[in-house]
Amino acid sequence: MLDFPKKLLKKSVGFFGLEIHRQRQVIAQGSRASMHGCLRQALQNGFRPETIIDVGAAGGTPALYEAFPEARHILIEPLEEYIPHLDSLINRLDKAEYIIAFPNLLRYSNNSE
Repeated sequence: MLDFPKKLLKKSVGFFGLEIHRQRQVIAQGSRASMHGCLRQALQNGFRPETIIDVGAAGGTPALYEAFPEARHILIEPLEEYIPHLDSLINRLDKAEYIIAFPNLLRYSNNSE
């Protein structure tokens, strides 16, 4: 029923070389535009994972560690060069371990379980 007025308006404006488009909602800078914002939104919605699996964890993912400090963090990295950094990371987290995916699936953990 509203199609006719919309078409008429678009054609009228088009006569002058103009177009009408629906305005897109702009995501606020602090909302879900960043990983911190997305994780904050997840927390507000009640998301509380027991385990986080971080694949390609070479440099770490601080936003995950800050948002879910009580979760178990499994860091997976294929490059052995990052072992010193991964050792440092798991020593700072309560429940964390890392796996070097190649060559021998070496597994390191700071859990005493």
